[in-house]
Amino acid sequence: MKLTITFLTFVFVACQGASPPDSSAQTVPSSRPASAVSQEIDSSRRTAITEATARIAPAVVTIQTETVERIPPDIFSMFFGAGGAQQRVSPGIGSGFIIRDNGVIVTNAHVVQNATRIYVMMRDGTTYPATKLGEDETNDLAVLKIDARNLPVAPLGDSDALMIGEWAIAIGNPFGFVLANSEPSVTAGVISATGRNLLGSSEGAGVYVDMIQTDASINPGNSGGPLVNARGEVIGVNSSIYTPSQGSVGLGFAIPINRARRVADDLIEHGQVRRPWIGELLRTPAGATNPRDVITSGAVLRAVVPGSPAALAGLRPDDQITRAGNRTVRNAFDWEAARLSLRVGDRVPLVIRRGNREVTITVTVADRPEVS
Repeated sequence: MKLTITFLTFVFVACQGASPPDSSAQTVPSSRPASAVSQEIDSSRRTAITEATARIAPAVVTIQTETVERIPPDIFSMFFGAGGAQQRVSPGIGSGFIIRDNGVIVTNAHVVQNATRIYVMMRDGTTYPATKLGEDETNDLAVLKIDARNLPVAPLGDSDALMIGEWAIAIGNPFGFVLANSEPSVTAGVISATGRNLLGSSEGAGVYVDMIQTDASINPGNSGGPLVNARGEVIGVNSSIYTPSQGSVGLGFAIPINRARRVADDLIEHGQVRRPWIGELLRTPAGATNPRDVITSGAVLRAVVPGSPAALAGLRPDDQITRAGNRTVRNAFDWEAARLSLRVGDRVPLVIRRGNREVTITVTVADRPEVS
C-alpha cells in the first residue's frame, strides 16, 4: 500500500511538470506607449532651422510700394481724347527687418527706390505707412521708419565670422500681398562662399562686391529680408539672384550684415553715407570695356590726388596694393570691397608692391570730398 501511494505521488508530480506553463509567467515584448513615440517625433521636428526661424520671424516685415509714373499722351488721345499726360501707379513688393524697437527697418534700396508711397506690414497683418530715412544705391541699402513702439528686433550677427558650409536661412515674403498672408516664407541652405563679386545681371541696382553667396532659395520679393545663421542672427541682407529667368537657380547673394550695419548707422544719423576716401585712382587695363577686364589686372595706382590721405601717407603712381588690413587685394573689385569695409577715421595698413620691393604704408581714411 505504501508503494502504491508513492507511485501515485510521483505520477501526480510528473503530470504537473508536463502541464502548460502559467500564462502569467510568460515574457511578452511590450510595445512603447504611443505618447513616447509622439514625443520623439515632436522632438525631432525641432531643429536649428526651426529654432532660428522662431527667433527671427517676428522682426521680419513685408514692404509694399506704390510708384506713380507719368505716361506721355499718344497722338490719338491728343486729337480724339483728353489731352495731357496720364498717371499710372506701379506696385512693388519686398521684405525687410526691424533693427530698432522704435520702428527702424532695413531693406534694399532698389525695393523702395522712386517709391511715392511705402507701406510696412507686420507679421500679424498690421500695416503702417513708412518714411524713408535714407538710401544708398552703392550698397543697395535703405532705412525706413514707421510710427510704432516696442517692436521685436532682429538680433544681428557677425558676418566676418562666417564659415563656408554653415547653415544659411533666407527669410522674407517672396509674394507678399499676392498671397494675402503676412507670414514670412523660409528657405534653407548653406553659406556657399564669401567675398563674391557679381559681374552679371542680378535683381537690383549697381555692381555688387564682397557678397555672401548661398544656395538658400532667394525669390522675387525676398529682397531686403534677412539671411540668418543657425542661431537666428542676421548675417546678411538678401539682395540678388543670379539668374537668366527671374527665378532661383541656386545662386543667391546677400550683403554682409557688418557692412549693412555701418551703412544703416550713417543713414540714421546723417541721412546719407559717409564715403571712405583716400584719394587713389586705379589704372584701367588698356582696352577695358567692362568690369570683367579688370579681374586679373591687379590694383595698380594710376594717380594719387595731391593733398589726399594717400598722398600724405606716401603712396605713388604705379604702386600695386596687395593687401588692405586683413584683406588680400588681387584686383580692383577686391580693393573696392576693402574700401567699403572702411569707416571715416580708420587707420588702415596697406601692403604695397613698389618695383621689386614690398612696403607697408598706413593711411588715415577721410570723407570723400563733394564734387561740385
